[in-house]
Amino acid sequence: MSYTSDPKETCLLWRENKNGTKTAYFRKKISGKDKWQSLGELAPEDARAVVRKLRRDSALEDIEKRLGYASKRSDISTFAELFKAYDAYCAGIDIEPNTVKNNRNSASLIVRRVMGGGFDVDAARVSVFTAQLLRDFSAVTIAARKAKCAKKKLPEEEQRRQIESAQRTIRSTVRQARSLFARAALSSTAYQRLSLPDLSEAMRTVVGESSLVAYEPPPAAVVERIAAEAAALKAANPGLWLALNLEINAGLRRGSARFARWEWFSDNGKDRDGNRWVDLRVLVSKGGESIVRFDAGLYEEMLAVKADGHAGADFILPGATVEDRDALCKALVPWLRERGLDRRQPNHELRKLYGDQKYREHGATEAQRALGHSDSKLTSKVYASARSTKSLRVA
Repeated sequence: MSYTSDPKETCLLWRENKNGTKTAYFRKKISGKDKWQSLGELAPEDARAVVRKLRRDSALEDIEKRLGYASKRSDISTFAELFKAYDAYCAGIDIEPNTVKNNRNSASLIVRRVMGGGFDVDAARVSVFTAQLLRDFSAVTIAARKAKCAKKKLPEEEQRRQIESAQRTIRSTVRQARSLFARAALSSTAYQRLSLPDLSEAMRTVVGESSLVAYEPPPAAVVERIAAEAAALKAANPGLWLALNLEINAGLRRGSARFARWEWFSDNGKDRDGNRWVDLRVLVSKGGESIVRFDAGLYEEMLAVKADGHAGADFILPGATVEDRDALCKALVPWLRERGLDRRQPNHELRKLYGDQKYREHGATEAQRALGHSDSKLTSKVYASARSTKSLRVA
């Protein structure tokens, strides 16, 4: 008896019988060994349809086996229980609500992207959060981005930037998902009732490692134009001017800018040289903070805008709701593009400009502290350049 491979399905084999008929076989691997499953005497198209279904089922079983989801263990908490405990833990610390939401959503995104869009994350056991899950998430995300680039027929250079962007997104998403398992959270009362697996390998696994690329600052002429036209912006739209200053002179992200409060400022009087000393305490994710040395003269100008009724009473930016303040930050995008800062995220470019200046003037440690980064590699490779530009102070 002889076996031949099907020309359209690599996992489908045909056996020639003595009576001239053919029997179809589905070939799959079990424990690293080839196993053949007889499908009987079927028409070629019917056999291929059966094999395609068996391949899907086999792939799902393999994923469930690797992730431990098919395990019969009942002593592992579900994601619904984990999210509830995380919310209880975060209620007792100073952390932005959006950060809490993003951390939960990141964990859900990782699981759904590997297991499928209709997968019920809340019902899944926390044991699915493994190193293999993170590697699969990275592979699926990169494959999807490559397919998108191919469909759009993007140039090679643009494809490279798209993949680097995907790598950064992977790193950020995994970092946020891991926040659910921070040491402080695990030791809290809210987590004591949970039964969690050993997550050490998943917490150590590195994904998206190749995402760090050298920072390229915008042309000096663009920076100078933004600084030169800031005075006119202050007169025309004081609220937008405040948003510009928070991002370019304090390095605040858009999310932090819309929650920035006047109480974050500390007027410390004068230093030994007689210079005015003002600090801005910026709250960052996971309940931490970074301290930014702020220009005292600029702080006085901002207070004058507040006295004229163009700023918020508690929040620095005007607006009754967070949506209003966020809309103000978004309105800064077209203003920056019109002045030549034509990049994908103009707001974040202001933060990079701030980080680059801090790096050149005070070194990597000070820049990392001011930006609130936990990894100095991110500061030096993404937010710092070898080139220098003039002071970015905008008044």
